Amino acid sequence: MVRFWCLVMLMTSTKLFAAELVFEGSSTVSPTVRDWKKLYEKELGLNVTVKGGGSSRGIACVKDNSCTIGMASKSVDAAKVAPAKVVHLGWDGLAFVTHKGVKIDNLNESQVKDIFSGKIKNWKDLGGPDLAINPLSRDESRAEQSQFKKVFGIDPIGSPMDSNLKTIRYVSRVASSISFMSLGLAQKDGKRLNILKYEGVEPNSKNLSSGAYKLRRELVMIYRDGDAQQKSIKSFLDSYLSKRSELFAEYGYVAD
Repeated sequence: MVRFWCLVMLMTSTKLFAAELVFEGSSTVSPTVRDWKKLYEKELGLNVTVKGGGSSRGIACVKDNSCTIGMASKSVDAAKVAPAKVVHLGWDGLAFVTHKGVKIDNLNESQVKDIFSGKIKNWKDLGGPDLAINPLSRDESRAEQSQFKKVFGIDPIGSPMDSNLKTIRYVSRVASSISFMSLGLAQKDGKRLNILKYEGVEPNSKNLSSGAYKLRRELVMIYRDGDAQQKSIKSFLDSYLSKRSELFAEYGYVAD
């Protein structure tokens, strides 16, 4: 009898383990997976765990086998993560956000460089209030930071924020602050932030989709090909991708 119950417990635990999916990485993608989890996890019989850590962590965790699926809010070269597979999800944008009290609505490339290099130090030089500019960068593990450095060619000055949520909290409370973050998450919390145009182009879904808004960024998932969890991974991806339009709509991401 003892041997029988041991066998049952072993079979049960193996089944549960086989259905467990651990997600790690981008704080831009992770909310959509959490939303999916609430709606569809039980329906598919999966056990989903969602962690943050940033896009760099999302790529690394697939390589070191500490997660099932990594999430990133930047383009990932499939050749560099092979034999892992990269799945395109859609697009978000990099948005510049200020406190509501900073009454400007647009920045161009040279102004961004001047702010985040410390050359421009007061908002009045850009037509705003007479306040010293308080720039905030992002943590080095974050896709926003790597995209900024790639686009503008400088290391941005300012205290590094390690999540989009912390960026929202800080910028919405400190009158002179500016930072850059996920456009979708900024729009979701839009009443607390001033979201700026870039080069005169409105950051919205239409301009993201067309490419008119130049600071767009790819959203992806990465998983190991041939993983023991392959059946569960396929079940999740089939479901998630078929529902991503409704999942993305909540955050203003573009599913194309």
